[in-house]
Amino acid sequence: MLSKEKLLEGLNAKSLSTRCKSLKKLLKLESFNSELAPVSKEIVPLHFSSNMYYSSYSPTLCAYLAHKCGCFALAVNDYATVSSYKELKKACEILKMPYACGYHVYTEPLFNEKKGVVFGYGVANLYQKALNEDLKEFRLTKLENVKKIIKRINKVLLPFNLSISEREVIDKKKVKKGGSVTEKDVAKHLAEKLVKKYGKGEELLKFLKVALRVDSCEKELPFLIETENTYFVEDLTKVIYLNYQIFQSKTKNKVVDSVLAI
Repeated sequence: MLSKEKLLEGLNAKSLSTRCKSLKKLLKLESFNSELAPVSKEIVPLHFSSNMYYSSYSPTLCAYLAHKCGCFALAVNDYATVSSYKELKKACEILKMPYACGYHVYTEPLFNEKKGVVFGYGVANLYQKALNEDLKEFRLTKLENVKKIIKRINKVLLPFNLSISEREVIDKKKVKKGGSVTEKDVAKHLAEKLVKKYGKGEELLKFLKVALRVDSCEKELPFLIETENTYFVEDLTKVIYLNYQIFQSKTKNKVVDSVLAI
């Protein structure tokens, strides 16, 4: 039987069949090794995100991590997509764990309201296709906004012999399957480009301050470097997304009005 480490890697494999097989083998491994069994807790994580949105975890790995923590139920709530449903269902059936799949979206004020709204939906099997259809217009709106942001960023990057392409940022297969492409995808792609060109030191810090005018990175970036952060790109993505003006909407400082759970 494969080692625990190899099986864990298998939970994030490209092939769905590999992910399912790895999950079954991990459960079998647990039955022979008490140290691998989940801890005893009674919690329900209500907002796991999968790699169908922005997390690096497949729905299968989300399910296993919830199981490992001793959770007795699991909900995956991605942004503007319910693409994780089928895989989550299969993984949770293997784990014999109750589950729910959902999505959340943030809507801009439609008129002159001072507040935006976050909508969160739980998805039942019968309604998955209908909800995917409901989300179609919202995803297309997001996609158009992503294209506009890419063009605006490329104007800034032009003097530095850098650019990002729609083809690399927008995963057409993902979109076709009902996935969502958002501003965070652009921010992550930009972070990867910058690290590749400028590394993780002072040269990158200077570029962020001078070219992108990201001021907060002056204190955040050195900390990331000092800790030898494995997730440097992900954290840099967050710094860029939260502090680079191109990514910020007009409602950045406005209060979120409500969370709706259906």
